Amino acid sequence: MPRLAHATASQAVDAEILRLAAEVSDTQQRLLGFPANAAPQVDDELAAPLLNMLLNNIGDPRTPDPYGMGSKDFEQEVVELLAWLAGAHPDDTYGYLAPSSSYGIGHGLKLGRDRLPHAPVYYSSAAHYAVPRQIDLLRMDAVQVPALPDGRMDTIALERACKARPGRGAVVLATIGTTMTGAIDPLPEIRRAASPAGPMHLHADGALGGLVAALAPPSERHPWAFDGGADSVTVSGHKFLGCPIPCAILLARKELVRPAQQGQYVGRHQDGTLACSRSGLAALLLWRTLARLGLGGMEKQVLSCLEVADYAQQRLTELGLHAWRHPGSITVVLDPPPPEVRARFSIPVEDGIAHIIAVPHVTPDLVDEFCDAQQTAKAQGSPLS
Repeated sequence: MPRLAHATASQAVDAEILRLAAEVSDTQQRLLGFPANAAPQVDDELAAPLLNMLLNNIGDPRTPDPYGMGSKDFEQEVVELLAWLAGAHPDDTYGYLAPSSSYGIGHGLKLGRDRLPHAPVYYSSAAHYAVPRQIDLLRMDAVQVPALPDGRMDTIALERACKARPGRGAVVLATIGTTMTGAIDPLPEIRRAASPAGPMHLHADGALGGLVAALAPPSERHPWAFDGGADSVTVSGHKFLGCPIPCAILLARKELVRPAQQGQYVGRHQDGTLACSRSGLAALLLWRTLARLGLGGMEKQVLSCLEVADYAQQRLTELGLHAWRHPGSITVVLDPPPPEVRARFSIPVEDGIAHIIAVPHVTPDLVDEFCDAQQTAKAQGSPLS
């Protein structure tokens, strides 16, 4: 019989949860390779009341809350700011808080399918691994486009693929900060390269790199969303901003969204989301982070992350690890460290490269600790893989 079929004393239950919390906290103190901001976001005084109630944003984010148990007003303020940062006017943008960036990608691709029902999805081989799953769920044709060695989509190959399928249209998934190298797919070049296919829908997956691209110093900024010709956009709420609940913001040009009738029990309104319930707690915590930072604080945070990334690149280069990064990226690519160093600092390896990501909780001291571990392993003769 499953363990949870038996009632357990509250003290023992809480002890297991606290044990897990301690393990995760210890791991996150040295988290260098996973794209998530692990800096503490919520104190006990705030957490206690929020965790003792259900905060459920039911139905369309723009409609009244039928039960008075949501945070839709806060959700819409988050959407307004993100739309503005993405180069759109909030009044012309539809958006809501989704459970994850992968979910938001699925909605963005669906908007493309609604517009262009016969168009295949073109996506880079460096795109997130969930992209083919979303394409399969939507029963769309998939065309994988090779990535260049630095991780950007090969727009020459994209143009060739579109020329081979003229007149069908194109739904293109561009990545703003690829998983392993932090590359930014060039949106204007993608629009030009896909033109032989006919009409197109361009979704920008800015899960990690979107806010960095928007708020980096002017010399390092890239057109990454509506400013670069995107029709729909996703931005993670936990990767850079550090919301302790995984979530993302889905944004789209308002005229592309076709709302459907909500159930009567949540009010006779049109709903443009894909699901009924959304986390009101995630929306509230994300709003709190943005409200406390403000635009100036967000810019300072991005600049600090870029400075840490630059410092990491210099230190790793000094150690002979062939470190490099794209301009305006917080992802530093390097040679794979020894296995014990990878395990200690949660460093992924794929296709012969590794990376660290300078999200806000990563400090120069943590970079130094990582470099010291590298030197120690090298002195002890540890293998690289």
